[in-house]
Amino acid sequence: MLTVPKGSNTGAVLRLKGKGVPRRGGHGDELVKLKVMLPSGPNPELEAFLSNWAPGKSYDPRRDMQP
Repeated sequence: MLTVPKGSNTGAVLRLKGKGVPRRGGHGDELVKLKVMLPSGPNPELEAFLSNWAPGKSYDPRRDMQP
């Protein structure tokens, strides 16, 4: 079971301490990489939210990407 923190995004890596592969002295850590998926069908509520949210925002989703 994994609790994903609020505001997590695609590409974030979460560590589950002691839940990985068995090794001498216990278990290693399991690393989980998130992939956020949107609904495949039309969702009027989501479309309305995005149309109201996008204009005028200065958020740059590529700001933290490596070159």
